[in-house]
Amino acid sequence: MAKAIKSPRNLYVRWLGAFRHKSISLLDSLVFEFNRDTECACERISARNQGRSFIEHARVGLLFRPTDISKTFEMDCWSEYDSNGKLYKTRSGKHNPSSHAEAWVKANACPYAIVCKVDMYKWDYKGDVLRNGFYGLRSEIQAQIKEFVSQHPEVKVYNLKGMSLKEVPLVF
Repeated sequence: MAKAIKSPRNLYVRWLGAFRHKSISLLDSLVFEFNRDTECACERISARNQGRSFIEHARVGLLFRPTDISKTFEMDCWSEYDSNGKLYKTRSGKHNPSSHAEAWVKANACPYAIVCKVDMYKWDYKGDVLRNGFYGLRSEIQAQIKEFVSQHPEVKVYNLKGMSLKEVPLVF
């Protein structure tokens, strides 16, 4: 039985492959992100907007703890790296309700889970995912996530629907 966990007021998700598309595998991305030693940007998903992720095209992300966050913004500030590998914002202004809120993850912070996005209207009456979340991903993507988790058993995989996280029971 998959267990749901109580989520905090804000979720901090770094979506993989969301912006700077590189021709590396998901497995290579996971290895890189779990060994990152620089700051990185992520989306702050809040209950205030019903847990909606504004980065709609991304399906797989990494979940960070609130204590891993160094700075938050009410909007997308288009973060870039300076020559020393530190983040700086290239845009400022007022909150844009049609844009995601951004947060910066501290250098050397390690994600504690992999999340798979569930479309808001794809759950059945029992709360089970219908062809979505982890099991809606292509089989080769599922296999890469399973391979990474088999080597890192402390990392859990969750389906993310709004502010709700439901653990995905992986069978190896």
